Amino acid sequence: MEPTATQLDLRGEMCPYPLQQTKAAVNDLEAGGVVRVLIDCPDAVGNLTNWAGHAGHTILETLTLGPAEWSLTLQKS
Repeated sequence: MEPTATQLDLRGEMCPYPLQQTKAAVNDLEAGGVVRVLIDCPDAVGNLTNWAGHAGHTILETLTLGPAEWSLTLQKS
């Protein structure tokens, strides 16, 4: 059974705000917790992916929702 994901809708926000808000949300999760982040800042996709990898978290899914809109789902290590 997959854990229920917390969702952050950060569309309309520019970097570094999506990264800061995602870090805060992940800090509030238990190990194994999942957060889904909706973003429309192209730089945020790379920033979130890089940060998650360096922090030891797992990117479960990256979806392109539109020409400039993405969903990133990550799991806390």
